[in-house]
Amino acid sequence: MSGLSRYVLATLAAVVLPLPAAILISSGPTNFAGDENLLFNSPGLTLVGNVIEGATNNTGFIIEFSGAGESLTGNGGQARVEGTDGSFTTLSLAPQLPGGSFSTLVFNLDVNVSGSVEFTVTPLVGAAFVQAFDVSGNGQNFFGIETTLDTRIRSVSLVLSNNANTPSGSFIFGSDMSQVRIGGADSGVPEPGTYVLVGAGLVALGWHRRRW
Repeated sequence: MSGLSRYVLATLAAVVLPLPAAILISSGPTNFAGDENLLFNSPGLTLVGNVIEGATNNTGFIIEFSGAGESLTGNGGQARVEGTDGSFTTLSLAPQLPGGSFSTLVFNLDVNVSGSVEFTVTPLVGAAFVQAFDVSGNGQNFFGIETTLDTRIRSVSLVLSNNANTPSGSFIFGSDMSQVRIGGADSGVPEPGTYVLVGAGLVALGWHRRRW
């Protein structure tokens, strides 16, 4: 393979091929650079139903929440997601735009009794990452999700369940998810320069092959 062919292939790989996914979930209060608050008071948002919407305070990036058939409510004043009936056991969130993604997520999960929560974080490319944590019914449960290696998050979902810490005769449910912050929101629409770079690489490769 000639030097030009190797250069063109390397250029295309840098644009097209993703790096391996790397997702980290931590418990406890967390701050990430570039976070935006997610609010539920912008005009035009759907704030009650099986799918509701929140928007980041600076860029207006819309995140959709769903609850596996459970009706939800977005409370703008306190910027939190609640079950319409006051509880939920499952919750998922993802950008409204089909190719949208983000790089960090922070939130506070309030539950009625102690138990466990299992998170599933799905990247744009690669396998989903699953991790479980204990949660307390006696206080706040902060979580932070971050990425490395240029990984982009497509969606996050959680499922609450009883465990050995759950009081006898009780059933865990979520009261609300609050203080939601999103970092690195991206619409998924390629920059014009990306199209130019890929196009130039394809033209150069085609020209080189015709020479041979």
